[in-house]
Amino acid sequence: MLRVSLTVTLLLGLTARLSAQDQPTGPAPRIMAAGVDGMGRLYLINYVTTYRQEKRTVTVLENGQQVNREVTVVVPMSVPQQMPLDGPGVEVYDNEGKRLDVKQLKLTRPTAILVSTDGRPVDRFYLRMARPGTLVVVSRALAHPMPIDPPPPPPRDEKPRN
Repeated sequence: MLRVSLTVTLLLGLTARLSAQDQPTGPAPRIMAAGVDGMGRLYLINYVTTYRQEKRTVTVLENGQQVNREVTVVVPMSVPQQMPLDGPGVEVYDNEGKRLDVKQLKLTRPTAILVSTDGRPVDRFYLRMARPGTLVVVSRALAHPMPIDPPPPPPRDEKPRN
C-alpha cells in the first residue's frame, strides 16, 4: 500500500512540475534532406506526389473463358524537387533558434534537416531533441503541403461490355 501511495505521489508531483515549455505548442517538424549542388548552393530536397497513367494487361473471366484485356491504371509517383535555401521566404536557423546566413553554411554531403510544417519557427520542445548544429528551415512554401488533386479517372474502354 505504501509503495502504491508513494508511486501515485511521485507521478502527481512530476505532472505538476511539467510547465508549458515542457509541452509542445506547435506541430512537429518534418525531417528532410539538404544537399549542395556543383556550384556550392544549398538546396532542400522536397518530394511531391505526381500521377502517371500506365497500360497493363489483365486476365478477366468473360463468358466462362479467360481473356486478356488492356487496362489503363493511374500510378502515384514520388518525385524529388530541389528548393534553394537562399530563395525568397526561406529562413534557416540552428537548433538553438539563431538565424543563420545560408551563404556562410558549408555542407559537404546530403544532410538531415528539420523543416517547419506550419511556416513558423519550430517549437523548442522538438528542437531539444535535435543534435547541436542541426539546421532548421522555415518557409511558407513548405507549410501545409499543397493539397494533391485526385488522379484523373482512367480512360473509358471503347468496347461495349456484355
